Amino acid sequence: MLLGLLAWPGLTAAPVTPLPAGSAGVEFRPPPEVLPGAERRVYRKAGEFELPLYVFRPVAKQPTAALLFFHGSGWYAGAVSQFAGHARDLAAQGLCAAVVEYRVKQRYDATPFEGASDVRAAVRWFRQHSNEWNVDPHRIGVAGGSAGAHLALCAALVDEPGEKAGGAPESSRPDLLVLFAVPTDTTTEGESAAPSPWFGGRERELSPVHLLRRGLPPMQIFQGTADRYVPADQTRRFVDAAVALGNTCDLLLFEGRGHGFYNHPDYYREYPGLPSAQAPIEYPLCSLLMSRFLRDHGFLEGPTIVPQP
Repeated sequence: MLLGLLAWPGLTAAPVTPLPAGSAGVEFRPPPEVLPGAERRVYRKAGEFELPLYVFRPVAKQPTAALLFFHGSGWYAGAVSQFAGHARDLAAQGLCAAVVEYRVKQRYDATPFEGASDVRAAVRWFRQHSNEWNVDPHRIGVAGGSAGAHLALCAALVDEPGEKAGGAPESSRPDLLVLFAVPTDTTTEGESAAPSPWFGGRERELSPVHLLRRGLPPMQIFQGTADRYVPADQTRRFVDAAVALGNTCDLLLFEGRGHGFYNHPDYYREYPGLPSAQAPIEYPLCSLLMSRFLRDHGFLEGPTIVPQP
């Protein structure tokens, strides 16, 4: 386990509160027809809804790895564009990156269980269509923030009924995970935040710390020590338990940072009313550390590109 403690003065931890059901006063836009620099594809039809993903292609002759991003906002709302800046920057470094729409309560009247199924469907779809993007089907990772990170992690922990894990073409299991402010205990058993009402009393069924097992893909976790919604102690407990089982789980603690320090500045230009937009942003450092992790595990090659602040 790599434990990084990155300290900034002047901020103290706030009391733990439930994950927000969206951000008050912010109206998130539905998935757009066009996201600059990306190709839009529908990966799943769920009833009357079509769920798109947006692929940022690298310029590469050899098959590349891929990383699929899932937005946050309490399993309730959110914007698929949240990680578009991350995806663009990674594509510039030679990685195929995509941002993915999934079902949430506000837009689709869905629960986290439908969202978790969508994440698995997106990974499976991308693996089945990997030739179209010049992607190695055995190097498809997932990433996300907050609720999206939770659902991405669940894709590594929960298999669809009847499917086989391990990278077969039909598998929905990711090969690597990059997780920002990820809830790892959705129950109240570990002094965590109060569970979201959208779980309908079934929180333990999608509670990562209760689903841990051996043989998980390598994980990198970014966590602020002053996060009001995801306690840093909860994250430490999860990492300790994962490592004790022999899994690779690199934890990077950002001293004094809250919920959302990892976001790209473009996201806050799009949604300036988000509370976390007023807090310090550490995107360039997060991008650098993420790129190093991806290189360490064969997802990127060549020099690391440090983005502009």
